[in-house]
Amino acid sequence: FSVADAKGANVTANYTLVKKTPGKLTITGKGTVTFANSDGTVLQRSVVSCGKMPAYKGKTPKKATDAKYVYEFAGWKPKLAKVSGDITYKAAYTKISRPGRAKVSSIISLDKSSANVLWTASSGARSYELQWRAVGGKWTSASVKGTSKVVKGLKTGQLYQFRVRGIAGSIKGIWSNVSGRYFRVVSLASVKHAGAGAVSVGWKVDPKANAGYVIIVRGKFGGKVIARKVVRAGATSAIVRGLTPGQKVWVRVRSLRSFNDKTYIGILSAGRYVRL
Repeated sequence: FSVADAKGANVTANYTLVKKTPGKLTITGKGTVTFANSDGTVLQRSVVSCGKMPAYKGKTPKKATDAKYVYEFAGWKPKLAKVSGDITYKAAYTKISRPGRAKVSSIISLDKSSANVLWTASSGARSYELQWRAVGGKWTSASVKGTSKVVKGLKTGQLYQFRVRGIAGSIKGIWSNVSGRYFRVVSLASVKHAGAGAVSVGWKVDPKANAGYVIIVRGKFGGKVIARKVVRAGATSAIVRGLTPGQKVWVRVRSLRSFNDKTYIGILSAGRYVRL
């Protein structure tokens, strides 16, 4: 038969005994209690005697995170109450915003074994987790308060990858893009005037530079790039033309190494001045 629960709704159960005493109605029976996740997946189902409190004995329910939110278990809906018939409780969650996605903006090689990694700020982040690895290896992690970190102990000739994500307490943001660097310095052999508005650049071959080299010409150290030329793999010299005659320029070169359809740039060589 049907009886009314605490909220006035009719519930049905299979009862085995009805005993009436003065001023009190005692119902003895059982109900099927189901605990389900928010998507309807059954987590636990059991038969419980009426009048007893149901108890969930499984692992804490979880809901997958998405690009914007993390979901924390907040209890059951409806609120647990003494069994009066068959009932299903569904997991409820609190929606918490994830830190925004950071982006690795620059990797500055300081020397043959260290680099300063910089990234954009992540909205809502209180700190950051920076990771790096040699390509194909295991990630190494570091907790960082700001938006840059000097990474040391890198090995010459290796390809390295870097990524970062924002952290807000126990909430972790999405990983940034993966950026890489080839830790090899090309030895600059010569920089010479090669006629009006031209400079000849020579270097020692890098056997791992399978994607070639890049010659970079600036008006001065740290100044704006005024010319850039990509040279084929295996080459050890090239001429850059179209520069301003009589101008003094600062010249450097770096290796390019390709791996798994991605090109990694090497560390810039030492620079040399030449007047055209």
